Amino acid sequence: MSDRVVHGKNSGTVVWNSNNSNHTGGIDPRAFSTDQKLYIQIVPRYDSRYSADVDGNFCNFNTLKYDKLKFKVRVASVEAPGQGASCNFTANVDSASSVIQLSVPTGSAYPPVIEISNVEHDWTCKNYCVSGQTSNVSQCQNYYCPYYLAGANDCVAFDIRIATDETKSLPGTIKNCGE
Repeated sequence: MSDRVVHGKNSGTVVWNSNNSNHTGGIDPRAFSTDQKLYIQIVPRYDSRYSADVDGNFCNFNTLKYDKLKFKVRVASVEAPGQGASCNFTANVDSASSVIQLSVPTGSAYPPVIEISNVEHDWTCKNYCVSGQTSNVSQCQNYYCPYYLAGANDCVAFDIRIATDETKSLPGTIKNCGE
């Protein structure tokens, strides 16, 4: 799924999930059905043309010119959102993350739900603290560096690639976490 644009939110708040057809571009959530593992890869993108996020909300500011994004990815069940195997990772813009391998919750009659939350960027550190736009650089760096949570007015973009144990493998190193 290409060019998924989301607004930042409070820490722990889901910004994208595979059970929302707006977020998946209309892909049926059953496409993510598997009984064992999901393999997920994120490619951060940057493009100043974005005007609205996946929910149709206007991006109030130009897209931040970040170099890296940090995410939390979780595989949950419909019955227990916010619970399940999760993994934190970072990736450079236009570069694929490691392939994240997460176990699928058992005992659900529904496809697993992939959730992305805690989106952070390096823009604030790079363009505010390091450039010297503050009088207290060390305090700024302790708070904003190396990453800072994307705010409610900030839009970030990414591609998401998903494979199951029954589909073609994703290229890259597998990071097994959240077991």
